[in-house]
Amino acid sequence: MSVFTDNGYPAFKGYATNVNIGSGQNCGQWEARPGNSGHPPGVLPNVINIIITDNVMKDGPNISGNIKQIVSVDRTLSANDNYAGNPGHDG
Repeated sequence: MSVFTDNGYPAFKGYATNVNIGSGQNCGQWEARPGNSGHPPGVLPNVINIIITDNVMKDGPNISGNIKQIVSVDRTLSANDNYAGNPGHDG
């Protein structure tokens, strides 16, 4: 079995700006903008929806991919609350 790994796109900070939910085998697509252009939230909600993807593409500043699954995480179970709405901030 061969596995290809990639470090991804440094400009992608983890915030989808557009999400189109599909149906059946096609779970949908997501799009993002680089850095602060995606307008990360100032405060995180208690439940965060995480998009699982197996394909990330970059076309100019646009970053996008398919949705394989969406996982909801209750962050109130974490003791780490060092989040800041700044992609350069550790947390």
